[in-house]
Amino acid sequence: MIKRIAVVAALALWATAPMARELDINLHDDAAEVGLYFPPTEDMYVEDADLGGSLFFNDDGDVALSGIVHVTGPPAEGFSPLQFGAGAKGYIIYADEPERTVGAVALSGSARLSIPAQVPQAVVFRGHVAPNITAFGRAKRLFEGNIRYKLDFTPRASAYLGFRYLRLHMSSDSNQTLDNNLHLGVRVRF
Repeated sequence: MIKRIAVVAALALWATAPMARELDINLHDDAAEVGLYFPPTEDMYVEDADLGGSLFFNDDGDVALSGIVHVTGPPAEGFSPLQFGAGAKGYIIYADEPERTVGAVALSGSARLSIPAQVPQAVVFRGHVAPNITAFGRAKRLFEGNIRYKLDFTPRASAYLGFRYLRLHMSSDSNQTLDNNLHLGVRVRF
């Protein structure tokens, strides 16, 4: 089953790579995530959006393929360093222990606190929650929470220190944490 998921993920990344304009890679000793995103075009009426997908894997053999649509609104009138966003994220997850493939569609929300400085900085909170009604397979619920401290070195490159918590609640009343760790990441526009 893991081979099928790897083939689907590789095909999805290969098919969308020519259209992607942002690459996001984050990793730590036990897990990594690679994402390809499409920034908003001139036809869209948003300033900041994540449209794309990512492949997450860890050393326990768990693999998650996800797609996201998340829009962040502009700051309030005048100077306001706070921005809010909302969206949805879909998951297909192969959990190695117990050996199961599950899926979920999660609603997401975010808050971004910009820190004006010579090098623009921000603290970004983002959460994704899939209740029982939108979880498939043997999954009952899914929760993913992220917090990032981001530095924008150039308009096309940023680096961040983040923390991700990704947890599945299975129908057998067992929980599986796929990630619960700090990570380093970079995001590059090309």
